[in-house]
Amino acid sequence: MLSSCEPTALLSIRVVASNVPVKTIAAGSNAYGQLASLAINGPQKVFAALTSGAVVVIPPALPTVSITAPANNVSFAAPANIAIAANATAGGSATITKVDFFSGTTLLGTSSSTASPYTFNWTNVASGSYNVTAKATDSNDLTATSAPVAITVVLTVPTITIASPANLAGVAGGNLIVSGSFQGPANSGVVVNGVIAVTGTNGSFAADVPLAAGSNTITATVTSPTGETGSASVSVTAAVAIASPLTVTIDKANGAAPLVATFTVTNTGAAPASW
Repeated sequence: MLSSCEPTALLSIRVVASNVPVKTIAAGSNAYGQLASLAINGPQKVFAALTSGAVVVIPPALPTVSITAPANNVSFAAPANIAIAANATAGGSATITKVDFFSGTTLLGTSSSTASPYTFNWTNVASGSYNVTAKATDSNDLTATSAPVAITVVLTVPTITIASPANLAGVAGGNLIVSGSFQGPANSGVVVNGVIAVTGTNGSFAADVPLAAGSNTITATVTSPTGETGSASVSVTAAVAIASPLTVTIDKANGAAPLVATFTVTNTGAAPASW
C-alpha cells in the first residue's frame, strides 16, 4: 500500500531506499502504478520524493506466520507433551531466520527447523489454560505474530475398581489376593491396604493382602505421577480360627528307654468332654 496522496504524473519522481537511488519515474508516466509495482525489500522505509517535495512511503513486505498444530480450543491431559507446528513465509526476497513460540508473553522456545513446518515440543505442561502464538523473524529483521491458539490442559483423576473379592464376601483367614483394574496416566501406582500392588500394562493390578479374623475393609488406591488419587473399597469377613478346648501336656518329654511318661488332657472349654 502507498500512503499519502497519489503522485502527480506531471512531475518526475525519484525513488530512494536508504539514500540510494532506485528508480526515476519520468514526468507524464503512470507514476502511481509504477511505484506500486516496485518490489523493494528491507528494514528501511522506501520513499519516493516528488520534485515538489511531496513524499510517498512504500512499506516493505512483512513475513506471514500461522500455527497449524495443535488445533484451536483443544484439550490435553496433564502433565501434557504438546507438539506445536507453524508455517512461515517471508515477503519479497527475504528469508525466514527463526520462529519463536510463546505462551502469552512467555517464550517457550525457538524452532530448530529451517523451513516450514517450524516445530517445537512443549513438554510437561501443567494444568491450566494457555494462548500460544508463533513469531516469525525474516532476514530483514521484520517480524510477524500468528493468531493465538487456545489450549487447555486438564488434570485427569485416576479411577480404580476392585474385581475380586466381591463386597461382603466371606473368605478364608490368612492372606487374600485382591485384584482389579485402574485407569490413569502412565506411571500411576496402586496400593492395597498398604501393600504395593503389581500392575499390568493393560491397567490391571493384584496384591497379596493379609487379613485379620473377622470383618476387614479392603481399600485400593491409585495415585498418578502428579499426585491425583482414586480409590475403591470392599468389605469382607475372614473366617475365625477356632481354638481347641483341649490341651495335652506330658510330664517327660525325653529320657532313656524304657521311658514312662504321663499325658494330661485338660478341657478348657465350657462344654463337657469325654473320651
